[in-house]
Amino acid sequence: MGVPQRPTSASAKCYPEVDLGSPGACSPVWHQQRPTTIVIRSPRVGPARPPPPTAAARPKRAKPLWRRLISRGGLRLQLRLAWALVVLLCVSLLLAQVADRVHTLRHPPISTESRRVYNGSMHYPAVTICHMEGFKQSVAGRYQQRWNRNAGTFQTRWKLFPWTNVSLERFWTEATYSPRETITACQLGDRRTDGYCPVTAGLSGGKHAFSVSWRLQALSGACTTLRPRADLQPPPGRDCGIRLYLSSRPDEYSEPSLGVGWTLTVHDPRYEWSDLSSGWYDSLSVLSGEKVQAKLEASFLSSVDQSTDPCATADGYNMADCYQGCVAHQLETRYGCRPPWVNGSRPLCDNAAQFEPLLHSVAARDSSQFGQCRERCIRPCDNNFFSLYVMSISTMDELQRNNISQVEIYYPTGLTAQAVQRHAYGGVQFMADVGGLLGLLLGISVLSAVQVLQDGCLWVARRYWRLEEHCEHEEGELAGVELADAP
Repeated sequence: MGVPQRPTSASAKCYPEVDLGSPGACSPVWHQQRPTTIVIRSPRVGPARPPPPTAAARPKRAKPLWRRLISRGGLRLQLRLAWALVVLLCVSLLLAQVADRVHTLRHPPISTESRRVYNGSMHYPAVTICHMEGFKQSVAGRYQQRWNRNAGTFQTRWKLFPWTNVSLERFWTEATYSPRETITACQLGDRRTDGYCPVTAGLSGGKHAFSVSWRLQALSGACTTLRPRADLQPPPGRDCGIRLYLSSRPDEYSEPSLGVGWTLTVHDPRYEWSDLSSGWYDSLSVLSGEKVQAKLEASFLSSVDQSTDPCATADGYNMADCYQGCVAHQLETRYGCRPPWVNGSRPLCDNAAQFEPLLHSVAARDSSQFGQCRERCIRPCDNNFFSLYVMSISTMDELQRNNISQVEIYYPTGLTAQAVQRHAYGGVQFMADVGGLLGLLLGISVLSAVQVLQDGCLWVARRYWRLEEHCEHEEGELAGVELADAP
C-alpha cells in the first residue's frame, strides 16, 4: 500500500488523519493545511519488549560495609555502641569491686600492733605445783590400787576397791599431797618489804605474799596453786622474784627411777589451771635435789573476735573452768555419776562398772567428749601469757639429802611485750573506696549526686504544679459553665 504524497501548500486543504490501528479511533482529527496520514498498527507477535526502567524503578546497588561504617550514620552508631560498652564495663567493674569491698567490710583483715613496754613494778603469775606422781603409793596400795606412770592412770584394779567402806573422794584426798607436803618455804620480793609464803611454819602471823589454793585433778592427783597478792608488785631483778623450796618423798613413788620431782605451771592469776585442759600457760619440770633458775617473760595479747577464730569477751571468763565443766557434764551424762575431782549434782561413782570406763575415757582423752568441749570453750580475747626460760640447773648435795629442790623465778628486766589486734578495715575506708570507684568509673561525686537529686525533685514539683494548674483551670471552666446555665 502506497502512501500518498503530501500536497503542496497551494493545494492544501483540510484532510482528516485517521488511525486505523487504534480501536478507539472513531472520529477523525482535522488538521489544517496537512494531508491525511493513515497509521496502521498491527499487533506484534510474541511478548512485548519491556520499557526501559526509569531512575526511580532501577534497583540500588548495596554499599560495601566499609562505606557504611565510615558514613555519618555509621560513625554515630559506632560511637553509641562504644559508649554503651564502656558504660556496661564500668558498671560491671563497679559492682564487682563493691561486692569485694562489702565482703572485706564483713570479714575485715586484722592488723597487729606490737610494742615493748618498760615497767618499774612487775605483775607475777600464779604458780601451780603438781607432783610428777600425784598419788602416794602407800595409800593407793592400802586400797588395792597401783599407779601406772607410763600409762598415766591407775591399773585396772577397781573391782578390788572397798566401795562400801570408802568413797572415791576420800581416796583422792588421802592419796594426794597437801600444800604443806609440797611446799617447804616460799617468798616473793625481798625480805625487807614483802611477806612470806603462808604455808611456812611459824610465819602464819606475818605478812603473806601468796594466797594458796588446793584442787583435786583427774590425772595429777592434787595440785597446789600460789597466787601473788594483788597489791604486791616488786621491781624486776633476781632478788625480788619468786623463790620456792619444794619437798618430795621418793618412797611414795611407784617408779622412782623415772624421776622424782614436780611440774611447775605459770599462768594468769585470774584463771584456774586443770590438767585436762590446754590454755595459755608454760610449764617447767624440776627434779628433786636441783636448784633451778628460770627467767620470766610476760606478754599481753588483745585479740579480735572473729567468725573464723572466735574468742570470749566476757569478764571473768575462765577457759580451764569451762573446759573442765564441759568434760564433767559429758562424763556425768554418759556414765550417770561424777568423778571425785568434779563438784556436780550427780552422785559419786560407787562401783567399778561405772568408774573404770569413765577413768579410761579421761586418760585416753576421748575425742567424742573432749572434741566438743574444745570447740565450745573458746579462748579469751584478752590474755596474759607468761613464758619460762631455764637459765641454770645445778645439783646440790644438801638438797639431795633432804629431798628438796630450790626454784627461783624472776624477771631479769622490766620489759614486757604487748600485742593488740584491730580491724584493719572499717566503715570510713569502705565509704572512701566506694566513693573513689564511683568517681573513677562513673564520674559520680557527692555534688553531682545532689544535683541529680535536686533536678529530679524539681521535675516532680513541676509536674505537680502543672497538674494542679490544669485541675484549677478545669474547675474554673466548670464553674463558668454552671454560671452560664444558671437561670
